Amino acid sequence: VQRALVSMREDFRASRKKEYETRPKHRTGLFEHAYDIKVPDEVWKQTADHVGKCLATFYRSETFAMIRDLPRDRWLEVEELSLFRVEGIKVYARLDFSCREGDGVRIFDWKTGRSENVDHTVQMACYALYAMHAWGVEPAQVEVFEYNLASDTIRPHRVTQEGVEETRDYIAASAGEMQIVLDDPEANAASEEQFDMAEDEYTCRTCPFLEVCPKWGGAK
Repeated sequence: VQRALVSMREDFRASRKKEYETRPKHRTGLFEHAYDIKVPDEVWKQTADHVGKCLATFYRSETFAMIRDLPRDRWLEVEELSLFRVEGIKVYARLDFSCREGDGVRIFDWKTGRSENVDHTVQMACYALYAMHAWGVEPAQVEVFEYNLASDTIRPHRVTQEGVEETRDYIAASAGEMQIVLDDPEANAASEEQFDMAEDEYTCRTCPFLEVCPKWGGAK
């Protein structure tokens, strides 16, 4: 927990100084600092406390005990950035933890969000797709577990062939929509003219604030 807090403080200070503007690949940039949104100190502290709670939950969990006692030769991947292809499209996956279980594969994904109403079905199905590619297993041989550390709850995801095919179609359709605006899809190159201008300087289509911007006011 102490190491996590030290890391968070370092990231916070670097973000507040906007070091990400000159070293974007090596420095954290927080939304609140980028858009000069004032956040009370108690909110930052709540975030730090939340991290400590999630870590404590993990280390007390039966899941961690299982991983700790599991023979290392049954481990597959832990936080490795991997690449596979779906319909010729590059797809990157980073599994929090994966291991062998009999003839199959078990995949664990840690979540720290306070809301349990977010649907991660597509993400979990993508992990199953990767497992099929990397370790030659069938959908029925893949178990995916979504572990919410904030609430200490585990949600298993059942992988089916139908779900796998739907996820393949979703990936292909999503990539196709992005490729439409490219001048050269093979080179992943586009021109500015292909993109609509925002209504004003501060409009952001991916803004996380659902109704009203806390800085600029007005609807999203």
